[in-house]
Amino acid sequence: MVIDTRTIFILSKHAVQRSQQRGIRLEAIWWALRLGRAFHAKDGIIAFHLGRRQIRQAREQGVRLDDFADVAVLVNRRPDGTLIVVTVIHAPRISRFWRPARVGRAA
Repeated sequence: MVIDTRTIFILSKHAVQRSQQRGIRLEAIWWALRLGRAFHAKDGIIAFHLGRRQIRQAREQGVRLDDFADVAVLVNRRPDGTLIVVTVIHAPRISRFWRPARVGRAA
């Protein structure tokens, strides 16, 4: 699966509600999808986790993402390629049920 950084993503009603409750901004969701480490969650859900390593790599390139540390975005992909953001969470640790995914990214 290739995730294009220009891919359209849609926030589900649940994701909007949870992002507001948890204080996770749309910008954090975008960066997690762009730079986050991908994991298979379950039932076809892909989790993108923006951890300390990704934050450090972004900082080395001049992008400050310190406020977005440990944000995880769980998405489902439609057949047309659109990403549906199912929910967003603060995840200081990766879930033991998530398995690393091989997700390519196009520029």
